[in-house]
Amino acid sequence: MQAHFSEAERALLRGIPGVGEGLVRRLEHLGIATLAELAGSDAVALTARLALANCSHCWETSPKARRLAEEVTALARRHAAATSADSAP
Repeated sequence: MQAHFSEAERALLRGIPGVGEGLVRRLEHLGIATLAELAGSDAVALTARLALANCSHCWETSPKARRLAEEVTALARRHAAATSADSAP
């Protein structure tokens, strides 16, 4: 069974302009189903993985795709930092 982002994390991702349900599902298909998992991703490598999963070389060379990968990983890192700051003593 494939894991899925929580509704709250899905809403955060979908709040990024250009990120739709399709991209969220592609991330899940790659085995990334939490912002914590996404925070550990490199944007360049993520773009390449998404291109391979889509069988689309244009995704790998697309400035828009690279920007989206950078934005979703940056969001995930900010979320991880905020979460760890909230749980610090």
